[in-house]
Amino acid sequence: MTREVKLFLLAVLLLNPAIAFAGAEWASPVVTTFGFLESGMVQIGAVVVGLGVVAFGAWSAMSGSMRWERLVNYVIAAIIIVAAPTAIRALVDLA
Repeated sequence: MTREVKLFLLAVLLLNPAIAFAGAEWASPVVTTFGFLESGMVQIGAVVVGLGVVAFGAWSAMSGSMRWERLVNYVIAAIIIVAAPTAIRALVDLA
C-alpha cells in the first residue's frame, strides 16, 4: 500500500471509529477458535500423557526398576494439561 492509501484509511478510521470495531462482536471469531483449540489440545494432550504412562509402566516392568520421580512428572504434566485451559478461560472471563 502506498503512503497516501494508508493516510486515507487512517483518516476514515479516525473519523468513523465504528468501522474500526466492526460491531460489538468483533472478538467472537477469536474466542470461538480458542474454544476449538482448547478442547482439541486437551484431548490430544491427555492421550499423549496416557500413552506415556502406559509405555513407562511397560518399560519399568521389563527393566525391573521403577523410577517414581518420572511417574510423578507424568502425573503433574497431566494435571497441567487439563488445568491450564481452565485457568486461561477463567482469566479471560475476568477481563
